[in-house]
Amino acid sequence: MKKCLIKIKNHYSVDGIKENLNESKFKGCKISESRALGIKCVETIFEDTTFDHFESKYANFSLAKLKNVSFKNCNIEEGALEDMKLEKTTFTDTSFKKSELMNTRFRGVDLRTVKLDGVKITA
Repeated sequence: MKKCLIKIKNHYSVDGIKENLNESKFKGCKISESRALGIKCVETIFEDTTFDHFESKYANFSLAKLKNVSFKNCNIEEGALEDMKLEKTTFTDTSFKKSELMNTRFRGVDLRTVKLDGVKITA
């Protein structure tokens, strides 16, 4: 069984609702059937990681780096996914409704099953 490596910098919880995982690193992880409203993952690195049935309305993944990451059946509505770097990242049946995807390049990423209603997107 593959191990999940998580390096967390300055982790704290506010009222048990919002988690700060800024500048952390996840490698070889599977995050499934989880709910993390308002999670903050600014400048976080995700490598060889799978998100499956992950719900995180209002999440902030801005400036995150994703390499070989997959999102399946996820809900990241009204999130901030700005200036993200994507490499070999897939999204299947995932919702980014009303999210801000500015300055994130989705070149080569299949978005056919992604809900993009009301998003703000550039670049």
